This record gives sequence, structure tokens and C-alpha cells, in this order.
Amino acid sequence: MKALLEKRIHERRDYGAPIIVSIFNKKKFFDAQTLNNCTDGICFKSSTFLRPGTTVYLRVKKFLPDTSGTCAFEGLRAASLGEIKWCRELADTDAGTYEVGVKYPGPAY
Repeated sequence: MKALLEKRIHERRDYGAPIIVSIFNKKKFFDAQTLNNCTDGICFKSSTFLRPGTTVYLRVKKFLPDTSGTCAFEGLRAASLGEIKWCRELADTDAGTYEVGVKYPGPAY
């Protein structure tokens, strides 16, 4: 079995934080949970399917204390726009649970 090719330039950090996701310029929003992040993107778990190419607004509801000794939430933006790059249903969970990859636009400031 082939290993997945890592496409990220920046280090990925595992960090679970509650977030609010909304489709950009729409009134629809929902809760989600971050799985990991880096300076140019984020991966989260959601019960909502999101079509690749969709622009979303992400906002962290609460930063949780980091007990690992490193800054796991480094690179996690408190609020940002992003583009859905992929969305796949998780096979080992209840039906209708998705893992979603988002790329932030432009450089992080």
C-alpha cells in the first residue's frame, strides 16, 4: 500500500478546538472540530458535506489549553476565510461525518 504524499509545506500540528464554519456570504453556519492545522490551512471534522472550491469563513469558538508543552495551535487563525480543497466521508464513524481540508488564502500575517 502506498503512503499518501504529503503536500504541505509547513509543519502540521494536531489540535482539537471547537470552530464555527459558515459558507461565505450565506446565513448558514454550523459547528465543527479542528483536527490539525498549519500556517496555510486547516483540517476539521464536520457533519456537513462541503463542496471543494467553496469559500468558507472559519472562527475559533474557544482556544483550549495546550498541555503538550509545544504550541499546538500555532498557525491556527482565530478567524479566516478559506477554500475547501477536499471533503471526504469518514468510514470508521457514523454515516454523515466528514473530514474537510481548507487552504487559507495568501500568506499568513
